[in-house]
Amino acid sequence: LSDSPVPRKFNMTRNECIQRSAKSSGSSRPFLFATAIAIATMACSDAHPRALVLVAADSAPTAYMEDGKPSGMLVDVVTEALQRAGSQFEIRLMPWARCLAEIRSGRVDGIFSVFKLPERNEFLTYTSVPIITQVEAVFVPADSDVKFDGNIGQLGRFRIGTIRGTSYGMKVDSALKTGVWSTV
Repeated sequence: LSDSPVPRKFNMTRNECIQRSAKSSGSSRPFLFATAIAIATMACSDAHPRALVLVAADSAPTAYMEDGKPSGMLVDVVTEALQRAGSQFEIRLMPWARCLAEIRSGRVDGIFSVFKLPERNEFLTYTSVPIITQVEAVFVPADSDVKFDGNIGQLGRFRIGTIRGTSYGMKVDSALKTGVWSTV
């Protein structure tokens, strides 16, 4: 960071400052994950003391409310990164579809625990190193004879549950779009 000049303009809005920092790294979209947000806004902190607002899905164990405040393993990682960067911040937990709407509209500064998708590249910039890698799993009752060999098409006869607006990876997303499951 010390080698990349980021001009200080105290009359810029916070969003303009973030965008300028992002452009110096080749992008003009809002940043994702705490480490990128901290890097992008460090040069703006003196001119814009307003706290960053980050959102995440309210989903244990990664981010959930405990004793009236956000908690969870990703909340801990994001909090540590932003504290080390000296950034003021607020983490808000909400339903996933609302998280995406808030970041897309620019009403919040960042989002974490988000799967990288081509359509999200239009309004997000991802860090090169993910905060976490998550594995999606299929659960069935213990006495079930269902076996899964990786062929998603064989699961079409079953009902599945999903979180609105959530990506489950390219294979599952494609199966959902093409109607593999009759009941979702």
